[in-house]
Amino acid sequence: MKASHRSDLLGYQDLIYPTLKAVAALGGLAQAREIMKWVLGEIGASDADVAIPYEHDPRSVLMNRLEWARS
Repeated sequence: MKASHRSDLLGYQDLIYPTLKAVAALGGLAQAREIMKWVLGEIGASDADVAIPYEHDPRSVLMNRLEWARS
């Protein structure tokens, strides 16, 4: 994935299936950071993708969307 703006990032709906795949691949039980790391690798997210913040919030858009997908 090569995103230059937050609109280029996958939506949380698009991250649900990779999140489920991560849990299955990790044996059905995993910590949040393990799931996040697995999904980021699966979707090919770069450090630049993870660094894209919200306009008025310093949090990572992609990490927030992954948290929603995981929930």
